[in-house]
Amino acid sequence: MSLRNTKFVYTDLDDTIITSKKDAKFLYKGQHYKDLFDVPPEVVQAFQKLIEQGIYTGIATGRDYRKVYPLLTQTNMFNLPTITDDGACVYINNKCVKASYIDKSVIDRLIVLAKKFKNISYSINTPFGVYVSKNKSW
Repeated sequence: MSLRNTKFVYTDLDDTIITSKKDAKFLYKGQHYKDLFDVPPEVVQAFQKLIEQGIYTGIATGRDYRKVYPLLTQTNMFNLPTITDDGACVYINNKCVKASYIDKSVIDRLIVLAKKFKNISYSINTPFGVYVSKNKSW
């Protein structure tokens, strides 16, 4: 494949550059991983080669930024916006520059509803942290 006219490359993480392993101990969104940052060395090298060729590289993922940051550091992929939280947040040079928020009143109503059911767990992601219900079942 020729990269001659390629200017930008974006990739997802899960089952794209990070693959699930059945024997791994860590479970994330229904998939098993050795750890959160189980990126094969050849993938890191491939990103470094793209960057060396002047091809901008970035990540678009459903994960939150804290789970992506180690990979960005490994590959020096700070040259393009990083899209996280299923598109809700955009980071440039380690700063959140765009975030889509759900109105607080909607969140409050959802929490009240979730608390009515003992078997429902929830988490709330923000650019500043993740809040998890006490009855975390996953």
